[in-house]
Amino acid sequence: MTTDSAVSTAPAVPAVPAAYELAQVNIARLKFPLDSPELKDFVDALDPVNAVADGADGFVWRLQSETGNATDVPVFGDEWLIVNMSVWRDTTP
Repeated sequence: MTTDSAVSTAPAVPAVPAAYELAQVNIARLKFPLDSPELKDFVDALDPVNAVADGADGFVWRLQSETGNATDVPVFGDEWLIVNMSVWRDTTP
């Protein structure tokens, strides 16, 4: 190892900045059952909204079961709780 003062010991700076990722989670308590008339619009919008997210710039991953969404993923053993979780990547250059 050299002790020459002209040699930098600072860590190398990557040529491309590191991308940032954001993980988000929402937990909600239902006021009505998912199959109720009160939540019909919400349930009907799940697939279209998820499709938009899946195709969006920066989308990395979302929690989903075999049904394609996460409304049937157990949350703390409480059947009235639903969860939404996704990961997004920074798309700025």
